Amino acid sequence: MAETMYALEGENKNAKLKEIFQKTGNYVREGVLFSDALKHQKEVFPPLLINMLSASEDTGNMGSALMRAAEYYEKQYRLQSKVRSAMAYPIFLLTVSLTIMMGIFTFVIPYFAKVIGEESLTGLTLVFMAISKGLRENFLYILIGVLIFLALISYLIKKPEVRQWMDRILLRVPKIGPLFETIYTARFAQTMAYLYLSGVSVVDALHNSINAIGNTYIASQFDGLIREVRSGKMLSDAIVKIDGIQNSLKWPIKIGEESGELGHMLLST
Repeated sequence: MAETMYALEGENKNAKLKEIFQKTGNYVREGVLFSDALKHQKEVFPPLLINMLSASEDTGNMGSALMRAAEYYEKQYRLQSKVRSAMAYPIFLLTVSLTIMMGIFTFVIPYFAKVIGEESLTGLTLVFMAISKGLRENFLYILIGVLIFLALISYLIKKPEVRQWMDRILLRVPKIGPLFETIYTARFAQTMAYLYLSGVSVVDALHNSINAIGNTYIASQFDGLIREVRSGKMLSDAIVKIDGIQNSLKWPIKIGEESGELGHMLLST
């Protein structure tokens, strides 16, 4: 493994990556386990990968574990790319719509009012004129207000209780909620599958799956799930209590538990 790290160091042109591969190779050459060598650089390597490799060292399946890890992170990257692509179009439409509306209220409406004459305007047109005038005269204050609002949202979202509340609300939004529920279910099933196939126990796999899901509200329910599984309850029976994970996941898990093919059933899901 040390020679492999040194080979990767020699082939890589990125100075930061070269340093990482060199450090890892040095640790291994000193007799440190590969998983522990990665753990010494936990700011670089995710805990999920470290746990997968740690379990494989006990079973002697390091090669298979590395292949599974590569496949797992590649699938996660593809899933995240799909989510970003799906969200990009509505965000683009919203941005364009707001820009057009600002242009209409700032330039178009005042121009027509000047051509027609403000004294001849009535009803709804007067309301639009008042909005247009307010935007033009108070644009700087409105901009500052928007920036303060965005900064406040950015600050609040870092608070665990606020983030958890927002993650819960996200699951309740029509159309969008079911989409994200599917994404979270896929992430959970995929993470559990690769950890279990790498030799990690169900309880430890559940612990390591918490942060991979990407929703703090769902993650907050895992302590109860882990307690139930540890006390002897079947995962298929306990998983249905998790709000945000689709109930249909129960059946492939149940089949996997009964057939001894839990990892493969989760992976196919």
